[in-house]
Amino acid sequence: MTLSRGANRALPPQARRLRAVLSWDESEDGVADIDASTLLLSADRRVLSNEHFVFYNQTASPDGAVRHLGRTSTEGGAAERVSIDLDEVGDDASFVVLAASVSEGTFGQVPGLRLVLSAGGEVLAHVPADQAGSETVLVLAELYRREPD
Repeated sequence: MTLSRGANRALPPQARRLRAVLSWDESEDGVADIDASTLLLSADRRVLSNEHFVFYNQTASPDGAVRHLGRTSTEGGAAERVSIDLDEVGDDASFVVLAASVSEGTFGQVPGLRLVLSAGGEVLAHVPADQAGSETVLVLAELYRREPD
């Protein structure tokens, strides 16, 4: 399922261990230096602590629920992978934010930027980010706890 900007969908109840893959294509200047990061936020949308900012230099949240799995080369570019175990995310985290930053230039110069969220090999959401412009940081997806009906 492709999600457009601002769209949302409920995750299937059995989707407890997620994999997020941020990938992009090689540009004319070579492969861009994109960094995926994940932030665990409280209900008031503040990062719980410095340790709850997961990226290439801090590869796991304190509870181990979120792990940055590193970068890989792809056929046409590169990808960064993140795993999220929803059963291990602490009750103090109301949001899990999947973001990206570019170290040089802007996201408008990065072709084919996309995020794919999957569980058990099933794609749950495909988020194309090919309409970015002058941004150097993007929030690509948010996972949040839904109030019971």
